[in-house]
Amino acid sequence: MGDESNIAKESDIFEEFNPVSQLITDLVGDAVAPVIPAPVKRNLFKAFGQLCSAAIEIPFALLSGMANERRAESEARVKLIDTAAVQIANQMQTDPEYARVAVQKYGKRILREQVNLDLICKEAANDIRDTSHSVGQSAQEEPPNLIDDDWLNAFEVEARLKSTAEMQAYFGRVLSGEIIRPGSFSTRTVRILASLDQETAGHFARLCSMCISTSPEDVRVVSLEGSAAENTLQEYGLSFATLNLLNEHGLVISDYNSWKKFLPCIEVRVNGAEKQGICMPLIFRGRHFTLEQTSRASFGKVIKMYGVALTMSGRELSKIVKVEPVDNYSQELARYFQQRGLRMVEGGDGNPKNVSLDASPESV
Repeated sequence: MGDESNIAKESDIFEEFNPVSQLITDLVGDAVAPVIPAPVKRNLFKAFGQLCSAAIEIPFALLSGMANERRAESEARVKLIDTAAVQIANQMQTDPEYARVAVQKYGKRILREQVNLDLICKEAANDIRDTSHSVGQSAQEEPPNLIDDDWLNAFEVEARLKSTAEMQAYFGRVLSGEIIRPGSFSTRTVRILASLDQETAGHFARLCSMCISTSPEDVRVVSLEGSAAENTLQEYGLSFATLNLLNEHGLVISDYNSWKKFLPCIEVRVNGAEKQGICMPLIFRGRHFTLEQTSRASFGKVIKMYGVALTMSGRELSKIVKVEPVDNYSQELARYFQQRGLRMVEGGDGNPKNVSLDASPESV
């Protein structure tokens, strides 16, 4: 009974190899290939050539024999395992049955790890396919370099052990980002991502959903009134203990009340007269805002935004996180700026609009 169960499970594992090759074929087919620039396509072939099952660097006879047994319970597979086991047993001077089990277990582990890599490549292929138009535009602006061999090796080591759909999705987005623009993610960032459990990844996703970015070098959660080290963000799910956990994983810096200078702007109207400032946009939840000054007293003043800043690896990983609205934080952030004579104005679509403090979190 136990052997039949194992056969069924391993057959399921093997069947997971099939969808990926078809997806990759479709990706570089006539319908999509012209949209993807040649440098990106080269990186895609190089990455998938190393990571996908077509390039397995293990004894092929072992895996093909396992597949035959799992599909037809063929005697050839049993003889293959027995032969390999006897050879290993003779070399190690141990019980042939023990060697047979070890060979079989090793083969199953290799299969499972290869399935993980294939599914991650599938996620990356989907991501590239879905963003093929923007990929073409960005690559034309700045053609990417060839993806680094050492980076691919480090990625393979960490990615092959990821079996959950959530982590495979994260690794898939990292891989697609590196294929499109090599250097977007450091090997340290890949190792940090691999160290995250589901709970920590959830905390980080919430943190990213509350972040504002004023430049590529500064992404932070504004701590509103008070210090995040004193639990001012606890009601939004970022307690002091949670921040410590994220810091231990190298995602946020240790000073939870660091600050960044910011010159707000687009304009200020005083008695009907208009004064222009320097436009300094910020990004919040993937949308572009400016801070419009609403009084003469605030015009031209530099403000300091205190809060929890992301590390370099945290900033890199924030690009792959899907942000979600955090209850009440959006309104409180708008209120925080209003108390400083500033109004958040969204201008990403060319038609700026005021942010209502009475609106639901989804509207900010």
